[in-house]
Amino acid sequence: MPKPSTLPTFATGTNYPADGEPEQGTATKVVPSADALANGYRPKQKPKAQNLNYMLYWLSQWAAWAGEDKTIQIAPPAWALEPGLTWTQNPRYVFCGAVGGGEAMYPISLPVGSILKTITLAMEGDNVVDPVITVQKISAVGTVTATLATRSLTNLASGWANQLINFAADTTPWALSVVNDPPHGVYRTTGNFITEGFAVGMTVTLSGFTNAGNNSTRVISGLQADGLGMGFVSDTGMVAEASGGNERIVATPITLEAGYSYVISVDSTSTGPSIGTGALVYTPG
Repeated sequence: MPKPSTLPTFATGTNYPADGEPEQGTATKVVPSADALANGYRPKQKPKAQNLNYMLYWLSQWAAWAGEDKTIQIAPPAWALEPGLTWTQNPRYVFCGAVGGGEAMYPISLPVGSILKTITLAMEGDNVVDPVITVQKISAVGTVTATLATRSLTNLASGWANQLINFAADTTPWALSVVNDPPHGVYRTTGNFITEGFAVGMTVTLSGFTNAGNNSTRVISGLQADGLGMGFVSDTGMVAEASGGNERIVATPITLEAGYSYVISVDSTSTGPSIGTGALVYTPG
């Protein structure tokens, strides 16, 4: 059975409406008796409507809570460090101490069917040239079958700052134009694709453009360093057009599949990057 798309609600009103019925203005929910709470209702016993409303209301509230987005804190001791290389670990952060430091990897341990929304990592460096964050999908035999997102951090500055990968990124309706650079890409004059959490490798859906060929689903191949431009693996069907102010790009969240594992990887060939605490937001499967 697939996960329902609608969250249940029941008996959310506090009092019955003024409709001329005997119960008008009284509470819609009443706590069952202590005996009923301890032993349940007896055969042939007819529960009061307000008692049933109480129970169904709280069941629906808990069901809704179970379907809400959840947050997992990413703590430094949970990172797996590539053997024999130069990442070191302590309770507050992991640190790459030499050139050719290799990878630090964090396993994403979520139930199958969970929907991965955002990943935030606190990182700092001292103008480190090239640490790269990737989110990888790995087969049962340990092969990377897909790189779902890549965030390249050029000249990572000293001082801690959050780095965001947002699989639920959404520009909202915005002024976006398509330019044949070549190839065709989407450009903006305000806002920032990078700070919104878009990353290379993400699947995104474009909408709101005048030309039908621009309203399409594509994979990001590159982002300008200033966050104003986005390119795609394929620009087939795209047509140059000026912005109309109502264009939109929305990322596709990642649903975790059976038979695969998923990891966050930070790779560096330079000395200096550090990874502190972070957070992962997901919808339970």
